[in-house]
Amino acid sequence: MNNSAIIQSVQARLGITPDGIAGINTWNAISSRLGIVPGPSVLIAIKAVQYLLHLAVDGIDGPATWAAIARAVGATPLNQAQAVDWKSLWNETHWAGDYVKLIGVRGWLAGTSKDNREDIYDDLIVRMIGNDVTWWRAAVDPTTYLIRHPINADGAAQLQTGLWLFKCGIHKGDPAHPCLVQAEDFTVNRLRSNGAVYKTDAGDFGIHMHSGGAPDDTGRFSAGCQIIQNPDGYWGKSWFTFYDPVHEAMKSASQPTVPYLLLNAEDLHA
Repeated sequence: MNNSAIIQSVQARLGITPDGIAGINTWNAISSRLGIVPGPSVLIAIKAVQYLLHLAVDGIDGPATWAAIARAVGATPLNQAQAVDWKSLWNETHWAGDYVKLIGVRGWLAGTSKDNREDIYDDLIVRMIGNDVTWWRAAVDPTTYLIRHPINADGAAQLQTGLWLFKCGIHKGDPAHPCLVQAEDFTVNRLRSNGAVYKTDAGDFGIHMHSGGAPDDTGRFSAGCQIIQNPDGYWGKSWFTFYDPVHEAMKSASQPTVPYLLLNAEDLHA
């Protein structure tokens, strides 16, 4: 989906003419919806919105900016069709220095998301802290058991591809289980017990990034969370090897949120 289509979706959500042209009226409507005093120019309005949404304040309304606006105002969310231009989305973020970035790749071990399995850790999460890059075997989909036996009446939640924001928090209220938690509404596919997608849903569903377990089998560790395989067992020391540097780097850089770009394996060849 290009910028014009996203702009039209935002405009329609805001009740203004969906012409796909982001002029001062559109930016004033966005500002008003987000609780910002409308600015005297488009450039000032863009920067104010970017600041509020924790984006690079460069005054350029590129794909990452419009994706964040769409989610913030409840317009059509970033989905698999939009995620094709993942390179632009990532580059638009412009995180610098020791900022933390995360990338998830669905179906990394299988080769494509079509062959992805939900019962094993066959996905990848890449952690970047400045120039330090590490790779972690993970599962970005709900587990097979919890797809077949959902704990939510709407079904298990599969996070859609796109650019999402996490922040530091704790899992299920337990201070001994620090993790990354939603920093904004996420958009998910709701799955039937056979794994088929039957609708999408947006909101704060408690989708966290946290420790998984030691076996290859993902067991009952996730109904929608992003989980990292832990050879030391659930919440063993390997999780803290992943999490503690993230927490410390975010604290050092005064980084309130961490961007997480979730891709399908085949997107890497786009």
